Amino acid sequence: MKKSLFLLPLLAAFTLCGCGDDPKDPKDDPKEDFPGLTLDTDTLSEYSEGSGYAGLSGVDEIEGVPVTFSEVMVNGLNSESFPKWITPDDEAVNVIQFSKVGDDREGGTITVTGKISKLTCKLYSSYDWSGTGFPKVTFNDKTVKKPSKAISTDDTEYQNEDKGGKVHDMKLYTFEYAVNASEEGDLVIHNANTFALYFDSFILE
Repeated sequence: MKKSLFLLPLLAAFTLCGCGDDPKDPKDDPKEDFPGLTLDTDTLSEYSEGSGYAGLSGVDEIEGVPVTFSEVMVNGLNSESFPKWITPDDEAVNVIQFSKVGDDREGGTITVTGKISKLTCKLYSSYDWSGTGFPKVTFNDKTVKKPSKAISTDDTEYQNEDKGGKVHDMKLYTFEYAVNASEEGDLVIHNANTFALYFDSFILE
């Protein structure tokens, strides 16, 4: 066999191993970008230690992403809870509950650190949402513009009964905040309202 034919497979293998490639630019490293994070009731229940707003107070990281909570908890709502919800077969519906501003409380907050481009929220409410009452969102202390309205509204099988005994249909509103961060920073979701908020989930990209 000719030596040139024998060497061809060796040369091909050497080429495929990439030994001659230039080192990657650190800017191309995917670790520099935000990996994405979903905060829902199942995930937060796993991290919660105990009941009430203190249950999540010791959390500082979820799935490798820095996350902290203040006056936020997972709460099961049905006819025995406060607030009182009416649900099929009286099953408890788990929600991510943010405390209101008032009664010596500053309002629930979640802080997530990363290079975040978008925040999607799913909120349970009996109100007709049009931007009023949405949580305040900041990134590195700068206010992120609130959405003017929900991008979708879904009916649920749940109802809320107020203190006066009046029953209201609950809907699930989905809305987005365009963060478009150019660098890593702290995104803060804050309930600045004088009433509690009840979320299904948050998706951070």
